[in-house]
Amino acid sequence: MNHINRIRDILINLDSQSSLHEETVAECALVYYYNAVSKFLNGILFYEEKLNEVLESLNNKLNSQSEKGINAVKETLDTLRRLKETIQPKIECPFNQLSHPPELTNIEILEYNFKTFEEYFKAIDRMVSSEGQIPFEEFKDALRNVLPYVDYPLTHSTGSHSIVLKNVFLQLLGEYNVSAVFENTCLNKYYENLRIIGRKVLQKHFESLIKSLVSENWKNEIEKELSALEREVSLAYKHQRKRIEQGIQDARAVLNSLSQDVTELQDEYERIFGLL
Repeated sequence: MNHINRIRDILINLDSQSSLHEETVAECALVYYYNAVSKFLNGILFYEEKLNEVLESLNNKLNSQSEKGINAVKETLDTLRRLKETIQPKIECPFNQLSHPPELTNIEILEYNFKTFEEYFKAIDRMVSSEGQIPFEEFKDALRNVLPYVDYPLTHSTGSHSIVLKNVFLQLLGEYNVSAVFENTCLNKYYENLRIIGRKVLQKHFESLIKSLVSENWKNEIEKELSALEREVSLAYKHQRKRIEQGIQDARAVLNSLSQDVTELQDEYERIFGLL
């Protein structure tokens, strides 16, 4: 019975290591995703503000030319709103409206927002897909129509110097070489950053777990306990011995199958990440 208990403890320890690993991966997944989305939203808010400045300037003129510009800006603001709606989900914590919300694990927060790790990766896949990037391309197309109506007095201050606002817009469109504007970088690098995040989290999700399963001595420890149990069984009555020996044989078959699965998983992991 002691040998069976020790085998159970080995498996429990292996399971607890897996749970701890998942909590760490969930934290990385949430932080990476939140940072990327926050930067993207920062870029969207920047353009909302600047386009409204252009709109105000055009409203102050009120001539036939400015009316075309007003329509162009409003259309661009609409595309910007649709672009913001593509961010799904935005990371939220349940119960955050409470004055004393309960402490939640990273796994619980991830499950609240995405349900599973699989859905997390699917959400990233949706956003970086060609279809997912269409709203960004529509925004840039609409922004091009605004360019003729952006007055040169309108500028954007970067701290050390000011940049003509029209040139800021042109930089986002890849049509003007100006010192990097942070908000433009946030928008232009967003989809690339999401791809990198998906790869990093996927790699982290499997890497530590596979290394643990391959390097840990858990299989040898279980085999040692089964061998010790087998020796003790030889002293048992014949009718008991046959049943227990069959159980040990079945346990070894499961153990060998699991070990083979781990080896195949490691090989597949190395193959896939060698291609990425």
